[in-house]
Amino acid sequence: MANLPRSIAEREVKLIGRLLSLAGDSLTVEETRDAQGPGNAVAIEIEAGDHTEVFTGFGEMAVRAEAVATKVAQEARAYIASAVPVGRYLADQLLVPIALGGAGRFRTGALSRHTTTNLEVIRAFLDVSIELVEEPKRIWTMVVADRK
Repeated sequence: MANLPRSIAEREVKLIGRLLSLAGDSLTVEETRDAQGPGNAVAIEIEAGDHTEVFTGFGEMAVRAEAVATKVAQEARAYIASAVPVGRYLADQLLVPIALGGAGRFRTGALSRHTTTNLEVIRAFLDVSIELVEEPKRIWTMVVADRK
């Protein structure tokens, strides 16, 4: 949060704590005094195995703090409910290094448009096979294999 009343961030944190059943020590407000202009961001970090999923939302003019916090909390809750290790927006980021490495696999939830676009771009430029195996409840296992 930068150059805005602390109460905005406190409202967001309080609501996120309630929506995700988080204790007070899991919730923090960080202020930046050296910022060029006003603004706030909400970030929820979920440690999942060997990585951390991060969900973010950014305050906007005329958008209540509670609306920003609710949207981010809903995204985090959907990730937790999906019980997959790789979140929706991490999936597209993992595809490129796995494809460049020639092999790998991971499970993720519903595919974002960016992920489906990345799949097509990778298929156009790299000699790898990318198989999507659909499991129940819109869960996907992505398997990347070198065609050589």
